[in-house]
Amino acid sequence: SCAAMAGDVNLFFNDDEDPSCAEIEVMIAEANLRRRGLAREALTLLMRYAMTTLGTTKFVAKIGEVNEPSLKLFEAIGYERVAFA
Repeated sequence: SCAAMAGDVNLFFNDDEDPSCAEIEVMIAEANLRRRGLAREALTLLMRYAMTTLGTTKFVAKIGEVNEPSLKLFEAIGYERVAFA
């Protein structure tokens, strides 16, 4: 068995007016590892770390409207759709 990276999860602090707001994203690159809860776990862990250690109080996720699996994932963990581009 060989260990490999499944994907990544990132946090960006790019709102100069609100340093407690972060953009968050997740990607499971390996198709055979999708739909196993890895993205949800990675998001949950990163959000917990950001809130408890970095002082983050607001998260923003930019997801394409055709990416239904990601939209459903973020809604399942409490995100709301607030804007469409």
